[in-house]
Amino acid sequence: MSKTSPDPAGRIGDLVRELEQQLDLLRGHETVGVPESQLRFLLTVQEHGPITIRALRDLLGVTSSSVTDMTKRLIKSGLVSKIRNPLDERTVVVSLTAAGRRAARHGRNRSHAVYRLLISSMTSAERDAFQSALEQLVEHLREGAQRRQGSRGTRS
Repeated sequence: MSKTSPDPAGRIGDLVRELEQQLDLLRGHETVGVPESQLRFLLTVQEHGPITIRALRDLLGVTSSSVTDMTKRLIKSGLVSKIRNPLDERTVVVSLTAAGRRAARHGRNRSHAVYRLLISSMTSAERDAFQSALEQLVEHLREGAQRRQGSRGTRS
C-alpha cells in the first residue's frame, strides 16, 4: 500500500481500516468476556444512564430494534436492568447492574491500557499532534451529526 495517494479520502479510509485491525489485534476480539459492541453499549449506559432506548439508539447510531435486542442479551447476562421511566411511565430506562458497572470499569481500564500501548512509541510532540487531530475529527463528526439531525427535524 502506497503512503501517498492521489485521493486523500481513499488513503484516510485505508488508514482507518488498518488502525481498526491493529486495535482489534491489541485488545483481542472480546474484552472482559463481552464482545466489543456490548462493551460499547455498557460504556454508553455508564456515561449517560439510566437512559431510554431512544437515547441509546441515538448515541450508538443503531436502530431501536438493535438496542432492544442488545438490552435483552445484557439483561440475560445480568449486566443491565430495565425499569419504567419514573419521568414518563410510557417508556423504560436501562441502567447498569453492579456486574455491569464492574464490566464497564474493567473494559474502560483495558481500553486505556491498549491506547497507552498504542502511543508508547510516539514522541510527546507526536502524541500531542495525534490527540489534537482526533479532537478536531470528533468535533467535525459531532457538528455533522447535529446538522443531519437538525435537517431531519425541519422536514414535514
